[in-house]
Amino acid sequence: MTERLLVLLLILIPLNSGCTSGDKVKGAVLPSFHYSYGSRSSQVTFTGIVQASQSYEISLKEGCWGLVKWIATEGTIVASGDKIASIDMSAWEEQLEYNEMELRHSKEAATGFDSQTPFVLGGFSTDFKSKERDLLLKKGELEWLRDGKLLDERLRVLTDHEKAKREIDFARKILSFQKEIVERGFDSPFSRREREIELAAKEIEMDYSAMRIRRMNTGPLEDEIAKAMHAIAVASGERWLADIQKISGATSREIERKSLDFSVECNSSQVRINSERLDQREIFSKFSGLVIYPTFWGGQKVAPGEEVWEGLSFMKIVATGSILLDAAVDETVSSLFQPGATASIRLDIYQEIALPGKVLSVGKVPRRKMVRVPTEFKKFPVQVGVEAGSLPVRLGIKGEVTVFLAKSDGVFIPRDLVRDEGGSSTVRILNSFGNVSSLSAIVEPFDSDTVRWMNPPASSGLLLY
Repeated sequence: MTERLLVLLLILIPLNSGCTSGDKVKGAVLPSFHYSYGSRSSQVTFTGIVQASQSYEISLKEGCWGLVKWIATEGTIVASGDKIASIDMSAWEEQLEYNEMELRHSKEAATGFDSQTPFVLGGFSTDFKSKERDLLLKKGELEWLRDGKLLDERLRVLTDHEKAKREIDFARKILSFQKEIVERGFDSPFSRREREIELAAKEIEMDYSAMRIRRMNTGPLEDEIAKAMHAIAVASGERWLADIQKISGATSREIERKSLDFSVECNSSQVRINSERLDQREIFSKFSGLVIYPTFWGGQKVAPGEEVWEGLSFMKIVATGSILLDAAVDETVSSLFQPGATASIRLDIYQEIALPGKVLSVGKVPRRKMVRVPTEFKKFPVQVGVEAGSLPVRLGIKGEVTVFLAKSDGVFIPRDLVRDEGGSSTVRILNSFGNVSSLSAIVEPFDSDTVRWMNPPASSGLLLY
């Protein structure tokens, strides 16, 4: 029995002792992996195509147009702030002079209007005050009419009546004496008739003074009251009309002032717009870059003497100081790093030079792939900024990007060794007795090919695929 066990062990030990060549079971080779505790740097590598980090197309704005006087030669490298084009805008210069003249006139009109406004509004106010005084006068006359005559006027009326009574008594006595004289023949009848007429006149004056006393005692008549109230109504209407004219006059002046302000603002806006248009007579580069002429219809490019207008891109500046690599990587790769991660770039034509870079953006939406057969593999856009310095780099060349993720210690195993069984991760391990068993494993992603095994049973051992 002991001999049989010894023979069995001698058969199993060669079967389970390989690290990478695998284990032989019934004549088959099982691939294996020898794990051990150590340090590892996490990095991902992918390729991309060189593109300009920034560029902008040059065209006129603000709805203007002009003739090209001078333009930088295509292919020229310009620095930031260099003049790259000169545009002839003679028509807009004349328009600006006209707008400035209109602006001066509108400002002068507004100034003259402001100087006249106090006199105009003062006239409305003076007329209103005059109508208001007239209304108060008419109301006072009605009150005076209702209150009756004043004391001095009453005394004057009574005095006139008393005077008339005395004068008529005196006239009667004179007439009586005159009659006796005429009867005795000392005077003519004509003299008596004169005295009779004089007496009749005194009687009329007495009747008039008596009538004035009756009028004074009876108070104002209805027609007098009505006439006085009508005068008050007329004066009140004139006062209301003057008040309305004063308000409407002030409102009219305010509206006219706003109209003048609007005219000034419109002319100022036109001056500002045309000034901004004329600012484009000299065009300067925003940053260092390469001058490129876009082609128009028929393959034509811009040249001095030709007309350019708003929206027509007649020149393009492509940045040369800094470039970027545009790539599309698998989702498993793009999920490992974030914008800002450092990278090393080696361009195809400069493999010996490692250029520094940084991840600028990692897309969250996969790019659409124009393929005949649908596929479930998704590519996500990634852009990496590269500082090329003075190194001459052509757009469109390829480069290899290495993004450094992290450096850590532990047990690192290939992703293919980890199996998913019932929602948990397991690995197949070969123990010291030569037995193969499944072991629950806690792992965390480290890079696109490797995971970190958090709970290995030993610092080293053998795993089976």
